[in-house]
Order: sequence, then structure tokens, then C-alpha cells
Amino acid sequence: MQYIDEGILISVRPFGENKAIANAFTLHHGRVNGMVRVNKASRPLLQIGNTLRLEWRARLADQLGQFTLEPIHLRTYELMQNRTRLAVLGAVAELLTWFAEHDPHQKVYAAAAHALDSGTDLPLPMQAYAYLNFERLMLEELGMGLDLSECAATGTQEHLTYISPKTGRAVCADAGAPYAEKLFIFPKCFGTLTIANPPQLDDVLAGLEITGHFLARFHFEYMPNAHFEARMACVNGFEISTE
Repeated sequence: MQYIDEGILISVRPFGENKAIANAFTLHHGRVNGMVRVNKASRPLLQIGNTLRLEWRARLADQLGQFTLEPIHLRTYELMQNRTRLAVLGAVAELLTWFAEHDPHQKVYAAAAHALDSGTDLPLPMQAYAYLNFERLMLEELGMGLDLSECAATGTQEHLTYISPKTGRAVCADAGAPYAEKLFIFPKCFGTLTIANPPQLDDVLAGLEITGHFLARFHFEYMPNAHFEARMACVNGFEISTE
């Protein structure tokens, strides 16, 4: 079996003296593992965060295949020059490991690449917003997406003010007022943004509190052994930037 794809490298672990097992989140085949030879030519490619052209070969689909790598976007060195972007890289790489192997999620792939490429030329709120969108899409693909189209209690699409921490559904002002202390405030960045109305960092952080709540629930219920530390460190980094 053989195919060619592009993928973001999310982990590399040594295997013997001159080999490694690379884990990539690919556009068309989801998360894939493959053996690679480590040498002078491949070492610059084997950096977490790089986007690579991957040729994968194996006798059977369920075997550990062999990777042949070519560069597409070697962004790792650039990411390492900025603490915030490096933290985003750690969080994105960590969360992408939550997906099952060979299970493609093209929207998540695009959102991950966008979050990694939202660089220092953008204001910090826009960098955080790109990362927030990655988490929202990830929740959708994990089956825990937020439903913000209408009020869960009344069905109205007007005056959506709260979000339920139990269901992830929007709640209008009148229906949610008696329970306001138990509900999340609906962040403005979950609505429509314009050039005249860009995201504000405090508002994006409120959105990350909500996505983090549901990611933590998924982590507790379905993947208790998965890592979650880099995600928390990334959000803490955004919060420190506001002080």
C-alpha cells in the first residue's frame, strides 16, 4: 500500500540509532505514523510543526509504514523565535494526537495550519482568535461542537447571551437570566467579526474558557491518558500577556 499526502509533523520519537517514528496529521489520511531514517538531510525536516510532503509505504494498511519526506513549509525555526507561537505549536501538536489514526479531518487540518501561521505580524488577539477557531473546529470533529444557532430554551435567534456548560447550546437573555451564575457569557468573538469590530483578547480568552471546558470534559470521559498540559500552558501564556 502506498500514498502521497501532506501533513503537519506533531511528534518524533527515536527508534534505534539512526531511525525515528514520525507522527503526522495529514490532510487526506488523518493522523499517520511512519518510520524515517535520521540523517543530515532528514534532520531539518523532522521538527515538530513543519508541513511536509509525505510518501507512505507499507505492505498492509494496519502496519507501521515507511515515510519519505520532502519539505513544503519549514516553519519550526520561525515558531521558536516567539514564545506565544511556540506555545501555540505545543498545544496544536498535543491536541492533534487525540484523533484516531487514519481518520481524516480536513477542516481541523486547515485550522491547525492557520493557527500555526498566524504570526507576529498579527496582533496578539488575532493570534489567539486563530487558535480559538482551531479548538472550536476540533470540538465539532470530536462530536462536541457548540450549537450557537438558537436559544436552547425558546428557539429564538435573538439576544443570545449565554452558553450552557452542560450542553454547549446558546441561551437567550430572558431564558438564561435566572441561571446566569451557572452559565457562560456568550463571547462576542463567537459571533460575526469585521475589520471595524476585531476580536479583543479578553473576549477570546472567554471563548477559550468555554472550549477548554468541553475539551476537558472530552479528555476526562474518553481520553484520560491523553496529554492536556501544553494546551493549558498556551492559554496561560495568552492570559499573562494581558497583565
